[in-house]
Amino acid sequence: MPKLSPRDIRRKIQGIKNTRRITNAMKVVSAAKLRRAQELIYASRPYSERLYEVLKSLASHVDPQTHPLFEVREEKVCDLVLITADRGLAGAFNSNLIKRAEDIIKDKQEKGVRVNLILIGRKGVQYFGKRNYNTLKAYDEVFRKEINFHVVKEVGEVLRKRYTERETDAVYLINNEMVTRVSYRPVVRNFLPFERIEGEGDYGVYEFEVDR
Repeated sequence: MPKLSPRDIRRKIQGIKNTRRITNAMKVVSAAKLRRAQELIYASRPYSERLYEVLKSLASHVDPQTHPLFEVREEKVCDLVLITADRGLAGAFNSNLIKRAEDIIKDKQEKGVRVNLILIGRKGVQYFGKRNYNTLKAYDEVFRKEINFHVVKEVGEVLRKRYTERETDAVYLINNEMVTRVSYRPVVRNFLPFERIEGEGDYGVYEFEVDR
């Protein structure tokens, strides 16, 4: 290795300092984005959790025959909605979700249930797109800025139509739930039919208004 001149050494030192400044600036930007994401999650969580409880409450007191979304059927076909990130370098954030989805698919197939996938997020699209799975819909690059409500509406409409027209017997949603700033856990929810709450409870009249 050739000996470096004092000028070359100074140039390398300056380059390292420049890289450190850029890295520090990226950390500041990332911390601000993370803080903003946390605020949105914490602000929406009480509303979404309460809404979910209301739906389960309704399912317990509504005759399944009065609305097709409450009807429980023998599960021969199910749809699995998997939500991953668009980017990697996030530890086990995406891999845990993918593994959980594969475990569910394997379990369902062993029971003779046909599984269809709806993939939201580039990492899930990339992984399952290279393998022999039946994918109904795939949405990537949806989290680059803020999720487009059009995507949410379209997925909801697809699921509603498939369930009411008996093209699927159950819908499951897999996503990460934030535990701490750096800790997430995969969560699986029975999306359709709406879950029922057994036993007594407070099932009064509900009225929700979103703060503006």
